[in-house]
Amino acid sequence: MLSLPSPPFPQIYYTALIAELCKASPNTVAPPVGRAVRKIYGGMGSEGVDVEVMKRLGDWFATHLSNFGFQWMWKEW
Repeated sequence: MLSLPSPPFPQIYYTALIAELCKASPNTVAPPVGRAVRKIYGGMGSEGVDVEVMKRLGDWFATHLSNFGFQWMWKEW
């Protein structure tokens, strides 16, 4: 999804895949997804992450949150 210049599959593929995995196994898949999101977002300001990567991640995250009723561990942010 974040491969530049373009990922092997359309963005919607990754969005749907991650959402379905989280729904199928929330206790196994959701925690690593959350850690990955926090790690990527945490490194955005200091590491010079490409603008396209930030856009893709933001688009995915917004859609992901909307699929789960905007529930997230907001206190950890």
